[in-house]
Amino acid sequence: MKKLALLLFIGSILTGCDDGDLIFDELNFSGNVQKCTDKGIYYKLNNNEMLFLYLSNLNTENLVLNQEYSHTISNSNEIVYRLYSDKAIAGSICNVITPAFPQVVDEFNVNNGGAIKYKRIRKIEQKADDSRVTINYVVSFNFENIILTNGEKELKYENYNFGEYTNSTSTLDFNLSNGPTYCTNSNILFAKGEQGFKIIGSDIQSEIEVGTQTINLNTDTFVKFYLLNQVVDANEFCDLNFTDSTVKIKEEWTANQGVIEVITTANSTIENPEVIIGYSTTYVLKNAIFTNGTDSFTINEQVLSIVTTNT
Repeated sequence: MKKLALLLFIGSILTGCDDGDLIFDELNFSGNVQKCTDKGIYYKLNNNEMLFLYLSNLNTENLVLNQEYSHTISNSNEIVYRLYSDKAIAGSICNVITPAFPQVVDEFNVNNGGAIKYKRIRKIEQKADDSRVTINYVVSFNFENIILTNGEKELKYENYNFGEYTNSTSTLDFNLSNGPTYCTNSNILFAKGEQGFKIIGSDIQSEIEVGTQTINLNTDTFVKFYLLNQVVDANEFCDLNFTDSTVKIKEEWTANQGVIEVITTANSTIENPEVIIGYSTTYVLKNAIFTNGTDSFTINEQVLSIVTTNT
């Protein structure tokens, strides 16, 4: 009788443990989210594990910055966790023809009813002694109230941070090298390839004068930094009136705080130091705060351009 009671007690414990609740503490995926090139599949790999999200109609380029979107899960293939027989590879979900190896050992599909939250944000990177500013556009994904199941077991999460996917990157280079173009509307432009740095509302003199001229940036005198998707000539950059309809402004940043120094020196030779043979003008940007919406970055001190003219 005692043996029967003991067996019943052990059986009840085993039955209670196998009720479909969480198998292990957490999904262990780190790093950034990757994406299949031609499919709306976003994934993470960890040794022989894979976690992927499938949103076929999501166009990350069209998402409004800093606006949170919510998608109600209605298909079991929208979030999938897989365990493979060997190291997981992207080709298992991205290739048109699925490779024979590694093989799927176990698969958990999401139940309907949870939510996928996502938001497109801007992340700014700056490095010391570098004239460039990197603008990363990332989409952050978060799962809420999801249940993944393989039919026998369940993985439950009230909130799971899937991670971030970088969908585009822009680089702004403040080392412009080329000399200024004096636009017909009195703006001053430094153009380099697809980039343009425009000084608006200033009284910088086009005539050469030795000395330092300081331009204080404010709401009336400010600068714009533009990045286009292709090269245009200086006149089109001045007016932002493009003859080619495919030209688009990728980035537009404004600074109305800071200083521009225009430093002009006379050049001469060692043999004839009193004879001026030309002039060098250095344009320096200092403590300029560039803003775009709620985002900003600061250029502490950067030589924009050095222009040398001969007499």
